[in-house]
Amino acid sequence: MRQLLSLNFHNSPRLSLFFSGKPEEQPLKAKMEEKNDDKKTNEPVENKPTESASRQELEQKKSEEVTSKEDPRDKKIEELTNKFRMTLADMENLRNRTKREVQDASLFASQKFVKDLLAVADVLEMAISAVPEEHRNDDKNPHLKNLYQGLETTRRELLTIFKRHGVEMYEPLNEAFNPNLHNALFQIPSKDKPEGTILVVEKKGCLLHGRVIRPANVGVAKKAE
Repeated sequence: MRQLLSLNFHNSPRLSLFFSGKPEEQPLKAKMEEKNDDKKTNEPVENKPTESASRQELEQKKSEEVTSKEDPRDKKIEELTNKFRMTLADMENLRNRTKREVQDASLFASQKFVKDLLAVADVLEMAISAVPEEHRNDDKNPHLKNLYQGLETTRRELLTIFKRHGVEMYEPLNEAFNPNLHNALFQIPSKDKPEGTILVVEKKGCLLHGRVIRPANVGVAKKAE
């Protein structure tokens, strides 16, 4: 009997551990490992940033560092560059304006001389209009006829020279009154013509290269009462 117990005692590891008073190490370790595995599986998984997001953050940080480390000399260079460009634009505008002024001065340098010649043209107009129409081609009075033809030829030649130098005479008869071109001396009551129509031209107007150097002296129609 003792021999059987001793054999069973040595052959059964559980009985030997029980009588030896030592705890079961292997089952406890297995349980602990199982608990640790359960904790790992139950822990929330942190969202790790993707590679693209991390790259964007790095690039943003680099750009912020670059902007924070900007050299004040760069701002000064930019300011000077802008001022230089503005100065160039001002100089170009000044050059164009000076060019236009020089051109105008050359075009209208003869304005005073043309005004003096207008008096001669006015005298010719008065002399021609003083000859009655029925005697302008009258062979019975050749002296008056020749005088009229000479005055008319002189007037045409003067107008040709005026036109060659940009001078143009205009007679705004039966046109609408324009304060920029005409100088109204008096008003004439009229039932046939609309108000503001030029009925009489006392003195012709004159343009020099399109600019009015003398407005026409006119009489303007008004409503008849």
